[in-house]
Amino acid sequence: MVFIAIAAPIINNLGVERYEKEAQVQQQRLVGVLSSSAAIATYVSNEEIAQEVLQGLLEDDEILAAQIVGKGDFVKLLKRDNQSQITLNDDEKRYYSLYSPVDQYEGIGVINVWPNTKLISQRAARNAANYIFMLVLLTLILGIASMFATNLLVASPLRHLADQVSATTPGEKGFINVSGIHKQDEIGMVTYSVNGFLSVTRVAIQAERELRLQIERMNQHFSNVFASSHVGIMVTDEEGRLLHHNPVLLDSIIKLNASHMETLPQQDIFSLAFSDHDAVTNLIERARSTEETAEADLLLTLAWRTPCWVHCILTVSRDQENDKEIIECVLHDVTRRVQEAEAIKQLAQQDALTGLYNRRGCELYFKRWQQDPNETDHLVVMLLDLDSFKPINDAHGHGAGDFVLQTIAARLQAEVRANMDLIGRIGGDEFVVFLKMKNDQRNLVEQVARKILISISEKILLNSSQSVSVGVSIGITMASGFETLEDAMQIADEAMYQVKLKGKNDFIFAN
Repeated sequence: MVFIAIAAPIINNLGVERYEKEAQVQQQRLVGVLSSSAAIATYVSNEEIAQEVLQGLLEDDEILAAQIVGKGDFVKLLKRDNQSQITLNDDEKRYYSLYSPVDQYEGIGVINVWPNTKLISQRAARNAANYIFMLVLLTLILGIASMFATNLLVASPLRHLADQVSATTPGEKGFINVSGIHKQDEIGMVTYSVNGFLSVTRVAIQAERELRLQIERMNQHFSNVFASSHVGIMVTDEEGRLLHHNPVLLDSIIKLNASHMETLPQQDIFSLAFSDHDAVTNLIERARSTEETAEADLLLTLAWRTPCWVHCILTVSRDQENDKEIIECVLHDVTRRVQEAEAIKQLAQQDALTGLYNRRGCELYFKRWQQDPNETDHLVVMLLDLDSFKPINDAHGHGAGDFVLQTIAARLQAEVRANMDLIGRIGGDEFVVFLKMKNDQRNLVEQVARKILISISEKILLNSSQSVSVGVSIGITMASGFETLEDAMQIADEAMYQVKLKGKNDFIFAN
């Protein structure tokens, strides 16, 4: 329709112009046929012949009037009968020259023809309308034929293809069939492309199904591990409130009862479960700042269960869905390991014979006293060396000597304060006593030294019939001002040596 709307005016103008030209050519031919007779009529001035020529011209109804003009006053005009009252317009007339019958180069007159422009225009318009009608009719026929052909060759196969695609289940086997006439055309190419797409889709869906099954199996596996793990696992928000946990956490690690279960979701599990809040806070902050796993041994102290040690493995991450921080924590009961390690540590610092601190234990005690910022007490170091101990070993054997050392250790422990003072054995028959004092209480130190002298000097029964006696030489110094225990004991040793020189079994304060 758009084509017709654009082409109709053009065809109309061309049709009118063409008809007018054909009418003019027809008139020229008619004049050419009658020009010989008109030339004779003009040459001999014969009005009858001229009249016949003019009537012959008016046989063409598209000629309104005709006139023959010769030399002199020979003029013959003939109008169409029904147009006798019309005034002829010289601007519309067409003239054709007449030549002498005897000399073709001698002009003897003209034939003037007035075309019936109104009739010609009407016929030209009708002729153009016929062309347009034929164009419309042909366009409609071609349109209908094109629609039919398009439906038969394109639309119907495409609908069939679409129906097959709609009926195809993604991921299922099968391809779309294409008829033989379309195997080499665009429909066939589209069908092959769709089959290729279905094939790729089938492979992708199958891979996605397998991946989903793997993920489901992995999730099930992790769920089983999470539920059956022998360690406690928990996930909390940034406030320490429990979000997820496995059964072991509450059944074996925290051991919550029903009353605590009701309030647990609103509580900070870290503050509730761990006694050293600073250690937990530092562990979380270390995991947060390094964005790595942090771990430490922490003491779990809950009012309703026996305190135990747990190895805490902790990570801090961010939930991508709500952009909130979550804390993931794994707790493994390591109470036995910590106790064994502590026992080994104690053994490393303890004298196996007497149960007192050994030299290493005494050195660590001295360092802790030095490094404790809250320590305000003075520390007195008393170095003790037994007198007359070697003869006991020589006379009664090492078993008796060991018994004497154990007895001396017990007597020393009885003479000092259990929660403040400390006793160590640093050599064969050498002992050290640490006394904590609020200030320089020399009198109190002297009292303790005398009590030790008296206690050690008492007889020691080896058996029902044998007893032995030993003495002790004591050197005393203040620990303040010494960098190491070795430095302090060297000064105390010098004082103790002075006691040995003066007769033993006494004490002296170092300068």
